[in-house]
Amino acid sequence: MRALPLPLVILLLSTSLALSLRAETPTLAVQEIYPPVVSAGQTSPVKITAGRFTQDIEALVFSHPGIQATLESAPNLPHDDAPQHQYGSFQVQVGSDVPEGVYEVWAVGRYGVSNPRTIAVVHRPVALLGSDPNPNPLPQLKPGIIYVGHTIANARMAFQVETANRNPRLAIVVGSLESMALPSLVVRDSRGKTIVQKRVHTEPYLLVEEREYRNSDSEDADTDEPLIYGLSDFLFRGGNGYAFAIAVDAEPSEPWMTMPYTDVSRLAGHGLSEWPAKKGNDPCESCPIEMPAPPWSHDLTLANGNSRHVVEFAPQENRVYECEVLSDSPHVTTDFRAVLERVAKAENQESKEAISIAEDGPTLGSRGVRWIARDPLTVIPAGDVNKKVRITLIDLLHSASRRYGTQATIRVGPLAPRFQAVAHWTPDTNQPQQANLTGACLRRGGQIGLHVLVRRAGGFSGPVTLSVEGLPAGVTAEAAVVGEGQSETELVLYADEIAVSWTGPIQVMARATLGETEITQKVAAATISVSASSDRGYPESRTTSQCMLRVIEQEVAPMQIRVGDGKVIEVPQGGTLAIPVRAVRRAGGEAKCILRPQNIPTKVTLGEFELAAGATEANPECKVAADAPLGESTIWYVVETTMKQSLHPEAHLRAVAYRDRLQSRLADPSWNGDRPALEKAIADAQARVDALAKEVAPRDFPTFFSAASFRLRIVPPTQETK
Repeated sequence: MRALPLPLVILLLSTSLALSLRAETPTLAVQEIYPPVVSAGQTSPVKITAGRFTQDIEALVFSHPGIQATLESAPNLPHDDAPQHQYGSFQVQVGSDVPEGVYEVWAVGRYGVSNPRTIAVVHRPVALLGSDPNPNPLPQLKPGIIYVGHTIANARMAFQVETANRNPRLAIVVGSLESMALPSLVVRDSRGKTIVQKRVHTEPYLLVEEREYRNSDSEDADTDEPLIYGLSDFLFRGGNGYAFAIAVDAEPSEPWMTMPYTDVSRLAGHGLSEWPAKKGNDPCESCPIEMPAPPWSHDLTLANGNSRHVVEFAPQENRVYECEVLSDSPHVTTDFRAVLERVAKAENQESKEAISIAEDGPTLGSRGVRWIARDPLTVIPAGDVNKKVRITLIDLLHSASRRYGTQATIRVGPLAPRFQAVAHWTPDTNQPQQANLTGACLRRGGQIGLHVLVRRAGGFSGPVTLSVEGLPAGVTAEAAVVGEGQSETELVLYADEIAVSWTGPIQVMARATLGETEITQKVAAATISVSASSDRGYPESRTTSQCMLRVIEQEVAPMQIRVGDGKVIEVPQGGTLAIPVRAVRRAGGEAKCILRPQNIPTKVTLGEFELAAGATEANPECKVAADAPLGESTIWYVVETTMKQSLHPEAHLRAVAYRDRLQSRLADPSWNGDRPALEKAIADAQARVDALAKEVAPRDFPTFFSAASFRLRIVPPTQETK
């Protein structure tokens, strides 16, 4: 798959934003935390600085138990001694034994548990840079300290470096911090002459090394004067979401610099068979590396000046092989092409027979998380054993200007049936290209969708059954099946009306039969890491260490929609069956609903339908063709409706409680305080109550959500239907 030019991506995205419907039900999402770097053995202030529905964030959960957060207190209200909280602001304590590296943090609050954000732990002091682009005097950055700041819109931040090394190594880290910044650095001497000018491209950080200070010792430069560094965002954006960290004279690829959570496409290399590995020198095009008979794997590097790699091996008689290329260059965009040929060599000549040209695999996903198999995967059929098989690997994106080489692994061996799966919370939009960050908020009496993508390989095409483990009491999820010829499904989690508040990780499991063996494996979790936007294009996604769920008991969901009683629905070939759709409607969920079926198997007809306002039952007709393939799969409905909900009613309740406490104090004859001042405070509190009453009045939320999933099994016709 080729990447679209950025201007075209922006045009397409802007058009889709203008023409399509965007919907948001109240679900917590965190876009920015600041600072995103903390020091081990220290307590540091950390604040949620941007997101959606971030009211009443009361806790932070980290992927390492040695990192804990305490909600900050707020000053007492006038004439009141009730404790107050600074929601969204925390003191984060990091144990001294927490290893240096990158971890995940989730925010927990009134509207669920957020998407994960990364936070880096370092074993050095952390210093925050100010927001003045030209402070006087300029900050003096020293080795041994990690400096954290954020770019400023339409400005270049100036600083100097205080070190014994005239030309220090400077690392500007953004990738592991999930920063929106695209750092651009300019280094000038005392006369204003530019010495270094560069910006980050695909690496996780921008690294300036000693050799790049090419003009620093020129005769017209004053070597006694410190160099002036100017840092900005390439697009001249700024804010807490454009954070960076600077390390002076640091070693490249330190643990806190490198992102441990990878792009979804790299999951293709997980769980593969261990085949004998061989490493060799980079060959020239005329001298391919000779490999033994398969199976084998070969690690390689396409270095600057050599954009291709060639290997040959002698096939065994009547053997069919699978050739797979896996990119292994974190944060570097690759696009491999594998050209496979049979080669016969005679004296002073060579004959070639084309086998295949393998490029991108299929693109899976349709809800914001896209699984793009950019790595080639192809089958080498049995052929003439007197001819060798030659594989020429080319990275179409490799260039001589790339700082680092491109790493990859070629694997050749017997067909190994396998599959990988990834799950993510389903965004509430009907336009995947404009999906935003999203957390998980399951209200009691409601439902939430968990989308699962399955990638098969090695000749495996059978069904995959998915289930959820670790659910709390009162929450259920029926198993789902990805049938033959399908690649995705939806797990719908339902909460009872008596479910209680709960926050924790859940695990999706996948079960399939490979050959004669039934295997069960964990499904990887993924998250949207960058929302769709006009300047950054389509949403970006990555893996995450765990899938977090939060159940909310403060309110009951306006609606819940199910199909049948959770049992498998069987329909014979050539048969017709009414599908029983049942809705539970509550306050705010009375509007009409349009239900659109998803993942309909081939030769099955099931149309969308409308559930009228207030209606609770429908029976859409499912028709199965006489030649429909036998088997089982999961169908679900995407529901488009309008829900009426109150946003952040706790603010109004707290204001009412504060007013009532003041009134109780005024009514206490033993209270000897300033009554006129208290009466004024009560009047002010009442005004606040009245204002919030208008703000928290129920409002309409147009939305899309997944519901009413059911397993459809197509069976042979009975005698009566023949």
